[in-house]
Amino acid sequence: MKVLKQAKNSNPQGRWWIKADAFDVRKGSRESMRGTWSGDEDLGDGSLKNLYTDYKTRCVFREIEKLLVDLESDFEFLTAGVEVASGVYTKAIQVGKSSDQKLMELPWSVVEFEKLVEK
Repeated sequence: MKVLKQAKNSNPQGRWWIKADAFDVRKGSRESMRGTWSGDEDLGDGSLKNLYTDYKTRCVFREIEKLLVDLESDFEFLTAGVEVASGVYTKAIQVGKSSDQKLMELPWSVVEFEKLVEK
């Protein structure tokens, strides 16, 4: 939890994807097939309401220009993620002091970002 708070503090206006496991990356806010909110917990500070409002706005396709801007923003975020993950992996290989476990984990980030960029 401490790591997530530090990440948020480093980029408070940023958008985040949480990597739940090695095979799945999902956005923190989500909705069930029945239209029931099943995302972040309400902490009483109004942040959940803002997240939910933003989420519902993104689900409505009335303003195609806003949708295109949001998609471009997502694409830039994911493209930058690919570059950072690739850089970290390349550096770990060049330095040669990383554990085998670390060298097995790092490519997963690269692959997952690349899959999201393709989508």
